[in-house]
Amino acid sequence: MRREEVALLAGVSSDYYIRLEQGRENSPSPQVVEAVAQALKLDAEAAGHLNRLCLTVSQRPRDRGEAGVGEKLLRLMDGWEHTPAFVVGPALDIMAANSLAEALHSGFGRFGNLARMVFADPA
Repeated sequence: MRREEVALLAGVSSDYYIRLEQGRENSPSPQVVEAVAQALKLDAEAAGHLNRLCLTVSQRPRDRGEAGVGEKLLRLMDGWEHTPAFVVGPALDIMAANSLAEALHSGFGRFGNLARMVFADPA
């Protein structure tokens, strides 16, 4: 499908859809995200992933370093003084990072998701 067709089916303007696609629209409403998912005929898993990608860092259900990253792993990563290390979840969310990884990848704080950082960060 062309962008214009997806935008028409989702009930948004082509310009707005292009901004969404390029990551220039920071916080689309849940209704718009759902409309885009339906226009693209995404299954439940893909629609869920799209919803997670559209959440801002503060809206995400868990903070980095919490649920899913064990205390032993966090201590191990913190002990690597000369090696950047981070833990990535199934949806490419950054769940934990040591101080060197945080320093090298300043986008973690702004995006919290590798896919979003790669495609939405102007740098």
